[in-house]
Amino acid sequence: MTLISENNSGSTPSVGDLDYWADNFGLTFPVLSDGGTAIAWSYMMNEITDGMIYMPNMQLIGPGMEVIAVNEYSGISASLIEANLPD
Repeated sequence: MTLISENNSGSTPSVGDLDYWADNFGLTFPVLSDGGTAIAWSYMMNEITDGMIYMPNMQLIGPGMEVIAVNEYSGISASLIEANLPD
């Protein structure tokens, strides 16, 4: 799942914005609107470094919505994702 907090105009993304993002990057998983970043903040509050939150910020969310991994710079490895896929 990808959360988009604003479009190029700084507004809450429309369905068209979300569809464009998914199509442009060839995504096959949900792309959701997170206007105001309420959902993203719920996962990032414990990831503040030196008073800063870095974007993009990626989290690997597991069953029960627990945060398995956070990586602010280079993404989350395919091997970590694969290791956490259900059997």
